[in-house]
Amino acid sequence: MGGFGLYLQYRARSQPFRERLYETQLAFVLDAVVAADELRTMCLRVSIAPAHTRDEARENAWRIARDFYPTLARASAVMPLPVHQALNVFTEAVREYLAEATETPAKFTAAEDAAIGLILTLRHFAGVQPLSGENLKMFRSFSDDGEH
Repeated sequence: MGGFGLYLQYRARSQPFRERLYETQLAFVLDAVVAADELRTMCLRVSIAPAHTRDEARENAWRIARDFYPTLARASAVMPLPVHQALNVFTEAVREYLAEATETPAKFTAAEDAAIGLILTLRHFAGVQPLSGENLKMFRSFSDDGEH
C-alpha cells in the first residue's frame, strides 16, 4: 500500500510539470517556426538581390541569423533531440550560405532543404499531419464553389 501512495504522490507532482513543459514546448515550436521562416526569407532575399544590393541583403540576413542563435539554446533545454538536431542543421546550412562571398545556388538549396527538414520535424513533434488527399479535394471544392 505504501508503494501505491508513493506512486500517487509522484504523479501529483510530475503532472503539472509535464503540462507546463508541453506548453513551453508548443510555444517554442511557434516561435521557432516564425524565426526560421524569417531567416529563410532573408536568405531568399540575398539569393534574388541584384548584385549592387546583395551585400546589404547579406548583412541584414546575418543580423537575423545572430538573433536566431538563442533559439538553439532554448531548444537544447526544452525540446527533444530530433528538434535540436534539425535546428542545428538549418542554422549550419544558413551559416554556410551566408558565409559565401559569391552566390552559390547549391548552398541556397541546402539552406532551403534544411528549412523544410526543420519545419517537418517541428510539425511531427507538434502532431500536425500533412493534409490528406481527401482533405485537399474538400478544400478545392470549397474554393471552386466561390469562383462560380
